[in-house]
Amino acid sequence: MDKIFSSDTIGSWREWLAIKAKYKEIYLDLRELIINGKFSYQDTLPTEAVLIQKYACSRNTVRRAIKQLADEGLVQSVHGKGVIVLYNGNFEQQIIKNGQPSFNRLAKNREAKFTKRVLFFDEKLVDTQIAKESSFPVGTPVFYIKRIRILDGEPFILQESYFLKKVMPELTLEIAQESVYDYLIHQLSQKIATTRRILMMSLATADDHKYLNLGQFNTVPVITNYSYLQDGTMFEYTKSRHQPKHFIFYDQATSNPVLFLP
Repeated sequence: MDKIFSSDTIGSWREWLAIKAKYKEIYLDLRELIINGKFSYQDTLPTEAVLIQKYACSRNTVRRAIKQLADEGLVQSVHGKGVIVLYNGNFEQQIIKNGQPSFNRLAKNREAKFTKRVLFFDEKLVDTQIAKESSFPVGTPVFYIKRIRILDGEPFILQESYFLKKVMPELTLEIAQESVYDYLIHQLSQKIATTRRILMMSLATADDHKYLNLGQFNTVPVITNYSYLQDGTMFEYTKSRHQPKHFIFYDQATSNPVLFLP
């Protein structure tokens, strides 16, 4: 049976699309001004009233755009002061930020060319060793992906990832070559609730020397990721081994940061 939409429904839908387009326009415009230095570190963005007048929009639309900037760590709303710019060009090579995947953002912020190359893609069952490291139960079906991430022609990160098959049963090599997270979020409509990350230093392996062009370095920073969906399911276990010459750790906590020591 065909669905029948009333004029009110169609009108509301069009209104929602218009609001979404306007908020995106404001967000992208302000983001570009921040990244390009028009608003520098610790500057205050124009007031809500000014932005409402400039973009001919509602207060909620402006606030939504500001919220997305804040979610990316570019700004912070401070009571009595306004919206303060937190982005600092000196830290543009951030590799870790607020538990979110940031390699794409790093390349975008630098207007750099990045690529990724899948070295190995396979479906397997979790063995005893991987179960011990990841907390996936022994025998769990997973996709194993080994990738090298390259920025401006130089290797940055060597990654080994295990993705829970039941969460993304149709995962393919082609998807892994593009973005597993984009596929998860936009195609499967899943939401990533949190990512726990652990930073350690490790002696360089033969693969590190082979793929990361380490030169005289004999140790590498290793980031271990445990990522969870909103229902608490851990869907990813990843170890990322970084080129030490370019590695910068930058973190930003909104409240009560806790440091875990081994």
